[in-house]
Amino acid sequence: MAEDLLRQPIGLWLKRADEAITRYTNSVLAERGLTRFHWQALNLLSERGEMTLDGLFDEIGVFVSRSELEGIVSDFEGRGWAARNGDAVSLTEAGVQARHDVFQQMNAVREASTRGISPEDYATTVRTLQQLVQNLS
Repeated sequence: MAEDLLRQPIGLWLKRADEAITRYTNSVLAERGLTRFHWQALNLLSERGEMTLDGLFDEIGVFVSRSELEGIVSDFEGRGWAARNGDAVSLTEAGVQARHDVFQQMNAVREASTRGISPEDYATTVRTLQQLVQNLS
């Protein structure tokens, strides 16, 4: 069994995992007109309080283009969830509430995605991927 796993390309499984996470998250958030990347931006703004678009892009630019991120922020503004002050973006009270509501759904996504995976195995996977990135950086 372990030998079979050692012959499988990790890149294939990384790509499939990312696609599965995106597809599942998007399906859960579709009723709200949101995507996985809306969630990432909403959650970061909640955690950091206020961020520049550049700072936000530095965090999630691996997933979205700059124009896609600007579209997400504009969507938040249109919903009354975010306000801009120059280049800085922050959540409004409605945005904080929306993040709280979406957080409940994202907890369910996390539970579904980690079903059958022990906390120790999850931590090992994350450490392994961090080391792989460090080795190749």
